[in-house]
Amino acid sequence: MRNVRYTIFTVAAVAALFCFGVLVGCNGGTGTPNFQAPKNLTGTYDGTKIILTWQTSENNEETGYQIWVIDPLSGFDYLKRADVNAGVLTFEDTKVMPNLVYTYKVCTVYNGEQGPFSNEVQVDTSGGGGSKTYIWVADKDNKKIYRVDADSGKSDKNFASPGSKPAGLAWDDSNLWHTDYATGKVYKLNPNNGSVVTSFNAPGAGPWGMTWDGSNLWVSDYEEKKIYKVNTTGGVVTSFDSPGGKPRGLAWDGSNLWCADNGTNKIYKLNPSGGSVISSFATPGSGTTGLTSDGTNIWNADKNAKKVYKLTMSGGTVSSFNAPGTFPMGLAVYEEQQ
Repeated sequence: MRNVRYTIFTVAAVAALFCFGVLVGCNGGTGTPNFQAPKNLTGTYDGTKIILTWQTSENNEETGYQIWVIDPLSGFDYLKRADVNAGVLTFEDTKVMPNLVYTYKVCTVYNGEQGPFSNEVQVDTSGGGGSKTYIWVADKDNKKIYRVDADSGKSDKNFASPGSKPAGLAWDDSNLWHTDYATGKVYKLNPNNGSVVTSFNAPGAGPWGMTWDGSNLWVSDYEEKKIYKVNTTGGVVTSFDSPGGKPRGLAWDGSNLWCADNGTNKIYKLNPSGGSVISSFATPGSGTTGLTSDGTNIWNADKNAKKVYKLTMSGGTVSSFNAPGTFPMGLAVYEEQQ
């Protein structure tokens, strides 16, 4: 009888320890199967601080984020730098020094419990200010094209547009391309002073949005409700119907084409081979116009709010700034080494 009791006790104890282990494993900071990591963590150094940005997880259920860093001055283990709330997708680390390499990762938080970590990113604070992101903004009312610091929203230079109704913008790593729906032309501009290098007739009667895919230009046409792919001399490579009735801004993320439509106030992710809609989300404002992307984020201009919004690739608002003019139109993003 004593052996039977001992056996029963042993089985019960093992079962209890097993259950305890399962519970510890589920609540020990590794997350449940529904917990997912933040995506696409990136970091830049502007000369005084490191700016981190990331995207929400796939399920977008997190209640906050934790920022972790390996500080080269204090050791080689990760230490938590900060906690931020859900919806905050950027962090500025001012506790950095020049000529060092900092390593970061960000994890999701679900009601106080730690979820998985994002990718690691290293940011080098040597060599001065690194790179700075600028946004070109065309303004219809002022008939100007502005260069704007993407972080501060301040414009440091501008020049007159070549036509009276400036619309789309695109950046090819050296030159600024521009559509004007009054003249019906596509212009190649010198970005230093806005002088026209060359121009050609747009493929449709109402050219508006524009983007560069590394080899060719894409132009949306609001009258014909089409999107054209053209070479740098204006030859049409292909075309397809736009996803909405009022196509405005266009953007290229490295693989896919994006289109902002003022009729539906949606931003569509398109398959560039035929124009089929992959996904879409609502614009943050009610008067969407310009669009551009650096492959990690999307910038969207809104003529009613007179703002330029920085968005995640799933439509979450990261930040915004007031447009430099009164009627923002086309946008183009680029990075410049400092």
